[in-house]
Amino acid sequence: MKRDIQGKMAWIQATGKGLNTNNSATFENRGLNFAGENIIIEDNDLEVIRHNFYSGYASVDGEGILIQWQDPWGFDANNSQSGASTRMYDVTIYNNKINSYIGIYDITVPISNLHINNNDLQGKGNVLVFQKCPTYRIDNLYIEWNKNLTGIYVGYKVSTRYICNERK
Repeated sequence: MKRDIQGKMAWIQATGKGLNTNNSATFENRGLNFAGENIIIEDNDLEVIRHNFYSGYASVDGEGILIQWQDPWGFDANNSQSGASTRMYDVTIYNNKINSYIGIYDITVPISNLHINNNDLQGKGNVLVFQKCPTYRIDNLYIEWNKNLTGIYVGYKVSTRYICNERK
């Protein structure tokens, strides 16, 4: 079980260069951050709470379980950390209790055998699976038996058209 601190306040921008006046700052506040292949994330009880600002806004951080392309993982041809040349295969996110979303966000590598099953998002999050561009495929994606979630969104880039489970 992982519990976050209640009533957190953030006064300065994440860069430390001034007061925070809106909700665009992120402090990378995550319940669980992961990367790679052959991973099982199972039976976690996570609570993540966003930072409050003096202006009345809340921060945009507070991810439940997340991987995103900006995270340094894997190794490129120069043996430096980078997600650009790594793949994401055989990942299972199963039977977790989370008060936020599950995000596979802006990934720039092939994704295959991704299982997001039987998670309880407590009515406070959704499941997001987004490729940064359509260069690579998402194969064998299973999002099943999750409960108390606010939606499922799968596609390319968050700002463009995506597939979701809502009926129009």
